[in-house]
Amino acid sequence: MTDTVIINGMDTREIEVFCTFLPPASTASERVSCVPVPGRSGYLHVSDDSFDPVQKHAKFFFNGANVEAVAEMFRTASEVTFSNEPDRVYFCRVIG
Repeated sequence: MTDTVIINGMDTREIEVFCTFLPPASTASERVSCVPVPGRSGYLHVSDDSFDPVQKHAKFFFNGANVEAVAEMFRTASEVTFSNEPDRVYFCRVIG
């Protein structure tokens, strides 16, 4: 299986950027508050259906000439899909 990354709907291999390390598949933790209720054994679990943020790290190899196109793709990245989790789209911000 080839490691691929789709950023903003574009396969990075189209501009000669190849993924050398994919982040492991993981899930975010749901934000749940445990509220003690007087007269009741245990807690009431309250959720607002939100999740904690997740940091993912990937490594790439660039084998082309158009450095500006690569820089622009990463600078404007807002959604990313990894080949080891093809059914998930993450909102992203590229750092570094």
